[in-house]
Parts: sequence; structure tokens; C-alpha cells
Amino acid sequence: MNSSSSSGSWDWLSSAVNLYTSHDLSTWHKKSPVFTAAALPAVVQKQLGSAGPYRIERPKVLYDSARRYYVLIFHLDSIDCDLNQIGWAVSPSPYGPFSFEQATKPDGLASLDMNVAAVVDPEGTSNSEAYLVSVSSMG
Repeated sequence: MNSSSSSGSWDWLSSAVNLYTSHDLSTWHKKSPVFTAAALPAVVQKQLGSAGPYRIERPKVLYDSARRYYVLIFHLDSIDCDLNQIGWAVSPSPYGPFSFEQATKPDGLASLDMNVAAVVDPEGTSNSEAYLVSVSSMG
């Protein structure tokens, strides 16, 4: 959380994706962050046109069996919410750390909200697919 001296309020700024584990779904243990905004390289900051700080929101993790790694997909935005992009990072382990790959606006449109659906082939073949659902307009 960050304190805003101008408004006297507390703001939530998500600059990392944390991992929690549980053996019983009742008791949770926080592990180290698997990805942070600090992992965005300088060239990406230049591409985005913003040096940060960044918001990393709504993270999802999928397994890419063809490439044999985990993909972290997230909403990437600036603190003033004008980037509106989807970012992704990869890791050979679901426990990270994840390395940033790219950020983009799907179909060139701002992404205001997003979700991911994975359709896994029950036969276990490589025909599994993932779908991105992105909202580009709130009107």
C-alpha cells in the first residue's frame, strides 16, 4: 500500500505477483514474488513510453506444453491507467521467477479488463488451446 499525502488516503498499487501455497486450502503461506514490475527491462519501459510505476493486475498462469514452460499473463498498466496492455512472462517452473516476454494491446485496442480460458484436450494430445477475453470499451 502507498500513502497519498495529497488526499490523505491509502492506495493499493500492485507491483508484484506473489505466490501463496496451501496443503488444505484453508491455511496459506506466502512465498516470494514470482514476478515484479522491476523485471520490466528498460527497453520495455521505453516501448511503453512510461518509466513506471506500473500496475500488474489480474495475473493468470497457464502451462504451454508445446514449449514446456509456464506463461504468466497479466493486465499491465501505468499508475494513471493509460497503458491498458496485456503482458506476459515465462518460467520453466510455476514457482517462478518469470522472465518478461512482451506487452501489447490485443488487436491494437486498449485492454481494460481481461481473463484467460484454457481448454485442455482430455486425450492428453497437444490440441489444448488458450483463449484471451479482453474488454476494450466500457460503454
